[in-house]
Amino acid sequence: MKTKHPTRFVTAAAARERLGIDSHGLRRRVARGMLTAYVDPSDLRVKLFDVAELEALSTPRPIAAPRGEAAAVA
Repeated sequence: MKTKHPTRFVTAAAARERLGIDSHGLRRRVARGMLTAYVDPSDLRVKLFDVAELEALSTPRPIAAPRGEAAAVA
């Protein structure tokens, strides 16, 4: 039986698809505190993930310049 979740949350399968990672990668991000897993109140076996957190993880971030090198200015 499928349950509907508010649009703010998605299931683990949808979270993996959005991030392009496997189950191990998703669990690793939860263990490292990069993502928060929530329990679905209608089915305690189902884990839910906040869409805003997933979008924040998938947003490109600048990488730091190596030590001793100045950042390139365009």
